Amino acid sequence: MAPLPTYVECPSSGTSSEIQLELRHWGHICDVYKFGSHDVALCVPKGWKTSTELTHYMFCRTNTADIQGAFMHSSEKDLTTVELMSFLYLCGYWRATIIDVNVLECGIVQVDFENVVVQVPCPIKSSKQAPTWPPPIAIPLSIGPFFHIPTAVADTDCVIGYGLTLQETIRFFSSTDDMLCRNPEGYEFPATTKAALKLSASTNLEDYDRIVISADGSSHAKAKHKPALWNAEQGHADTWAFVVIGEKFGDAEPHTLEVIGWTAQEAHYDCQSAHFLGAEYLGSHIAEREALTWAGLWRLAQNIQTPTIFRSDSQISSRPATGEIGSSDDTISFRCFRGVFQALETALPEHCRRIEHIPGHCDEPFNDMVDWLASSERQKSFHFPRQALSMHSWRHFLPHFWVLLSHSDGMPPACATGLHAFAPELPQLHEHQQEAQGIQKSRDEHHVLDLFSISERA
Repeated sequence: MAPLPTYVECPSSGTSSEIQLELRHWGHICDVYKFGSHDVALCVPKGWKTSTELTHYMFCRTNTADIQGAFMHSSEKDLTTVELMSFLYLCGYWRATIIDVNVLECGIVQVDFENVVVQVPCPIKSSKQAPTWPPPIAIPLSIGPFFHIPTAVADTDCVIGYGLTLQETIRFFSSTDDMLCRNPEGYEFPATTKAALKLSASTNLEDYDRIVISADGSSHAKAKHKPALWNAEQGHADTWAFVVIGEKFGDAEPHTLEVIGWTAQEAHYDCQSAHFLGAEYLGSHIAEREALTWAGLWRLAQNIQTPTIFRSDSQISSRPATGEIGSSDDTISFRCFRGVFQALETALPEHCRRIEHIPGHCDEPFNDMVDWLASSERQKSFHFPRQALSMHSWRHFLPHFWVLLSHSDGMPPACATGLHAFAPELPQLHEHQQEAQGIQKSRDEHHVLDLFSISERA
């Protein structure tokens, strides 16, 4: 018998006929049956046929990367499709599916199969581009305070009170003094923030062409189904932060961005707290709402009409702030939130205010900064000072704050104790109006006399 080669070389197509021809050169005259697309072939003597005692199966996996996917099996009976899959299951192909079954010329049954492998799709990480910086605006010719202390005094019976004293109102506009942190030492800010962080020399908003306030909230409750106060006691309350940036884009000087200051705080859920804005439950939208509300209160306390932009990565908070969308629940938290921005709409001209939504986690330095501050505040509080404001007095007034700043909405004039709702001056009666009243009076007397005459007849 001629020697059997370990392997044979043939053209790249490697068909059964080519293998058969190559074996003939080695002195072997045989029939060749290739295992599908595998580089393996079955060789039997020329004209060999299977016996009726056993059924021989030639299994060919369609995936040629599996080097074990070409093998033989003999059975005492003909196997059904289900039995073939059961056999493949025992061979380790747990999700085998039969693609085709053919009986070869020699009687061997060729089974083409594939083992279905569950492929979990890899999530495609969306690439976010950092938002463009807002374009410059026309600088107002004059910038001044939007609130002036009223000096007029009116009788108490002709005054619509605010529910606040004049002293409380005046103290509001100094409630943010020395509130913002301005020392960056010891803070592990993100790299994008460190590259852009330039501390301002001045904290006076009049020294800047525009103010940009970036706000963000963070919510990672330990158990959202439990009360918010319980989560706060466990150190898992919602937190928020905002940073104030002063911008200059004058013609003589290059465009500059200077950080005026920042703060980070925890949301309060206790109605007895002086800084309780009405938050009753946890959630990212509550944290974002708290951030924008307190940022708006800080801006109102500055009492200056410098153009201002608020930037937030939450559409569910930025859009209700402008009234673009409403809220499904009319809570104290939402009324205070909307009231603060209604007050800003009244205090600042339309071209001097804007609320902008930006994508989060996109390497925007100041959004990254407030995101880091809000998350770090929950892990270990910075103990920044809060706005010197008691919500026991202000919480019920915030939805109506705009009234205090309104000058062109048809409201009564402001006085030291509220709105002076003086009695209107009635027009003087003219001579023809007096004659008409006399005619009406005589008609009324005539009707009365008729009634008397009717009663006498009765």
